[in-house]
Amino acid sequence: MDGWWYNYSLSARVIHFSHDSSYLNFALIYSQCMETARYLRDKLTDAGFTCRVNDLSSTVVLERPMDDKIIKRWQLACEEDIAHVVVMPNVTRQKIDRFVQELMECKDEFGRIAPVRRDSPLVQLTSTAWGGSTTVAPYGLAA
Repeated sequence: MDGWWYNYSLSARVIHFSHDSSYLNFALIYSQCMETARYLRDKLTDAGFTCRVNDLSSTVVLERPMDDKIIKRWQLACEEDIAHVVVMPNVTRQKIDRFVQELMECKDEFGRIAPVRRDSPLVQLTSTAWGGSTTVAPYGLAA
């Protein structure tokens, strides 16, 4: 999806919502999703996983699990050595806790993925361009 079009369409929807009471509902849902995304980021970081969440997004990017079963079970979108989770209104803290627990079990059984190359997406997660300051260095790289 083209970045300009997406930003424009999102802005148009915000303007549309601002003219009625739906804006308040949208703002509340957005706020809850952002808080839940930060909760996921914190749980993953505390568990020792490499992850990031952009300050303006409810998408949490993390290191790709080594077991394809967990990828399929949680419907993770993967690219090379990363995966991402889009935190929607139906994502609860209980689901996040279960997800992180399963990731920890996967890590214990299969290990962690190493960056596939020096400029891989996993290595780029250490960039401050993501916003925020919470990060864990990828497996095999110094923290």
